[in-house]
Amino acid sequence: MLKVTEEMKNAAKDYKRRVSGSFCLIEPKNIRFRLMGRKFCATRKIDGIMAYAVVKNGETALVGSAGRDLSAVPCAKKIGEALLAKGIGDAVVVGELYMPKTGDRPRCYDVLSALSDDKAMTGLRIAPFDLVELGGKPLKSSHYSEVHAKLCEVFTDEAVRPVEMECADSVSGVEKVCSRWVDDEGAEGLVVHSDSDTVWKVKPRHTIDAAVVGYTTGDQGLRDLLVAVRQECGKYQVFGVCANGFEDSQ
Repeated sequence: MLKVTEEMKNAAKDYKRRVSGSFCLIEPKNIRFRLMGRKFCATRKIDGIMAYAVVKNGETALVGSAGRDLSAVPCAKKIGEALLAKGIGDAVVVGELYMPKTGDRPRCYDVLSALSDDKAMTGLRIAPFDLVELGGKPLKSSHYSEVHAKLCEVFTDEAVRPVEMECADSVSGVEKVCSRWVDDEGAEGLVVHSDSDTVWKVKPRHTIDAAVVGYTTGDQGLRDLLVAVRQECGKYQVFGVCANGFEDSQ
């Protein structure tokens, strides 16, 4: 097992901020109005946590987007083994760490629960979706389809298998993929690449009436709201934090 360093932790955080944080978020109904370019590639979005894998001489260090050391996850070892089997000793691979479920899509909270249980941890899987470096050098590609093809060439084990991808020649083709994956199969969403520089994250929007059960303030006033839903028994169940979009009057 490769030791996780501060440099690796910072690299994982930077990737999350620079790459994942730059996606253009849209709703399925806006696909036809917002997507640009040609040669679309849609990948199924998995509800898990980002895992940044650094491989050196076949040994793997796995880091979460917040810098958490995830190297103890059993499937992490298989990343380095798969690369070494292809004659590749060094690489940087990014994927989604998730817990597969029968009859339902993966959920992020199942991953967090499994990380605290050694036995449950053996069920975790990784779905690689990006190759940052290969053979010690940055991977250069003209289109995301080339990156995905390389991932599929290297990773074939059930525990480490690239995200599902479908190609479409038109925006309407992307709409069909979205309808099948999200509406029919209940997927969280999809990520769409094209020959454009923009990458789109397509997810349904859900609205909910919530109660504010806590808040924080900063130098400029209101900063965060802690929100919850009220159960029939009268108890409140906290489910999230809102921290953006407030005006002074609000």
